Amino acid sequence: MRLKTNLVISAVFLVLLAFVYFLDKGEKEQKAEEERSKKLADFKDHEARSISIVGADTTIVLEKLEDSWGLVQPVVSGADDSAVNRLLSNLRETDVQRVIEDSAAVAAAPDLAAKYGLAEPRLRVLLSLSEGPLDTVAFGGDSPTGRYTYAQRLGVNPEIFTVEVWRLDNLDKSVFDLRDRRVLAFDRNEVGEVRITRPGGDNIVLSKEGSEGEWRFNSPLSVAADGSAVTGVLTRLQDGKARSFVAENPGQAELSEYGLSSPSPSSSTGTMLVVSLLLGEDRAEKRLMVGVEADGGKYYARDASRNPVFLIDPTLVNELRKPISELRDKRPLRISERDAVRRIEIRKEGEQLAVVERDSTESWNLLSPAGRTAKSWRWNSVITDLDGVEVTGFVLDWQDDDDPDLTEYGLEDPSGVVVVTDKDGAKVEVHVGGPTESGGVYIRRVGIPSVYEVEAETIENLDLSLDDITTPAADDPDSTSTGGEDDDTG
Repeated sequence: MRLKTNLVISAVFLVLLAFVYFLDKGEKEQKAEEERSKKLADFKDHEARSISIVGADTTIVLEKLEDSWGLVQPVVSGADDSAVNRLLSNLRETDVQRVIEDSAAVAAAPDLAAKYGLAEPRLRVLLSLSEGPLDTVAFGGDSPTGRYTYAQRLGVNPEIFTVEVWRLDNLDKSVFDLRDRRVLAFDRNEVGEVRITRPGGDNIVLSKEGSEGEWRFNSPLSVAADGSAVTGVLTRLQDGKARSFVAENPGQAELSEYGLSSPSPSSSTGTMLVVSLLLGEDRAEKRLMVGVEADGGKYYARDASRNPVFLIDPTLVNELRKPISELRDKRPLRISERDAVRRIEIRKEGEQLAVVERDSTESWNLLSPAGRTAKSWRWNSVITDLDGVEVTGFVLDWQDDDDPDLTEYGLEDPSGVVVVTDKDGAKVEVHVGGPTESGGVYIRRVGIPSVYEVEAETIENLDLSLDDITTPAADDPDSTSTGGEDDDTG
């Protein structure tokens, strides 16, 4: 009897549970359907295939081209995907606020549309999806409060309703708002070479080299570049936007007027500035041409792969005109792997001051002079100080096969020499010369055909005495003449 009662109770519980489940499911589906019915346009972004925006004097047509959007009317151009996606999101998220006239009333009185500014709507939007077009949505006048706009679907359900006025503002876009306004379309990370041809022949060629992708000058010098400075130029170029479009399909006469008709992109004559980027393994070229200055300080420019001429900001032009010195590596004494350094030698006034080697315990052993021990912390500082030297000026450059006279810089017989050798035998050898007229000091790194100027305070950390870097063995009874460390922790 008890078992039978339990079974009956369980069956009743399951029936009630099923009833609650389906009731809740039905309520959720009904609520979802009500929410969909409030939407101006029910679709998913990936379903969109074309958008037509018809204004009072302009019709804009956008089409999905593979994975991106393109403008096909009134101009043929790439579109700004982010702007188009914002437009789609705004259209999808627009809710019908209140029905003003139902379909029966509109059908019975066709003149009602004129009452709400819909006989000649100020904007019409037609969205085509992968399964076909949706009804065209027309937007008329604003409500008396100015908070809402009257709208109507031009299809089987022509009811008149309101939407929030700011929704219309976000749909009423111009060609300029929706077109691709990038001055040059490229991925900064794919750039392997940069060529900048500037009026007057101050031309630059930079290339990315080595496993670390470090930037170097190939012309007019063969020296290291400042990677962050080069990246800054590329970032500014990648983010650059046209301020306005002045000619869609200019002829040669117009191009000449804009300073964009140079016979050759490599020409060093005329007024045109040309930036060429070589991308990827196939070295595909992207080229921006900058012409003469227009009214308002902007400059005429053109992407060589597209027809239109547009205006760009002078800040971008100034970035492309940066002096070579601002793009050069200002830390030419950089030590790529400090922990890999195994030997340091310091010479002063032509005489050897001290030589140390680092052992497997990372302690510095003094090889010369005898009778002293190395201050390991101070030798570590030599590496840090050398690596951090930042030059303040580029004084002299020469070709690798030249043999310049460096006497006037005090570098033929340098007052100080520091040689740092790593575990593979690679060396950083620095020569310290005489004072500059501005109170700095001349230096050079052997192997780099340049003389630099640095601040005197920078070199003071490397102008060391024997007592700065070693301790007499007699002062430390626990040390030996071949290594160890004193108690001076700095």
